[in-house]
Amino acid sequence: MSKQKPAGAPAAGTITLNARMIKASNTAMSSETRFPGNGGDAGEVTIIVSDSLTMDRGTLETSTAGEGKAGDINLTVSVLELHKGAAISSKSTSEESGGDAGIITVIAGDSIKLREKSCLTTDARGAGGGKIFVNAGNLIYLSNGKVTSSVRKGAGNGGDITTDSEFVVLNNSSVKANATEGDGGAIFIHTGTYIKSSESSVTATSERGNDGIVKIDAPNID
Repeated sequence: MSKQKPAGAPAAGTITLNARMIKASNTAMSSETRFPGNGGDAGEVTIIVSDSLTMDRGTLETSTAGEGKAGDINLTVSVLELHKGAAISSKSTSEESGGDAGIITVIAGDSIKLREKSCLTTDARGAGGGKIFVNAGNLIYLSNGKVTSSVRKGAGNGGDITTDSEFVVLNNSSVKANATEGDGGAIFIHTGTYIKSSESSVTATSERGNDGIVKIDAPNID
């Protein structure tokens, strides 16, 4: 039986931002529903930057604590750089009857770089993990960074992760679509050249359900 949201459940507001360049440090931007009984969805976040978006230590987040879905995050930039633990995330924090984590979509004309424990992540405690789409014209580079979609409790499935770029480089980094009781997600890496250090990992696993799939479509692999 599908879940029905309470009639008139309030939703969080949307955030839309257009700029030529953004450089943020130790800042937080979020759209969230905070109360477990709230069936409203968290608001969507849309950011369009014609040049570069750089974040140091900050967070950009949507989250839900109730039955509503966490908001989607849509970024369109030329260059995205996350440093020093900066995070872009969508979360579902309810352990029972929670809404799914939102979808993260990043489209970069040139490059996406995650460094120093920075991450793109969707996380659900008791619902489905959100999908992550990461597309860059030239380079996706992770140096001690991670892209993850996980479900920590409950029967929800890990969300799928899809990347597409001319170069994908993983240096001491991870890409994970894992679940606990539900099935692992799927990871699709489409690239002209794929370079992965021995310390890096790409996994789509489940502790109690079926493992997901990992498919790397790359004519050049190092």
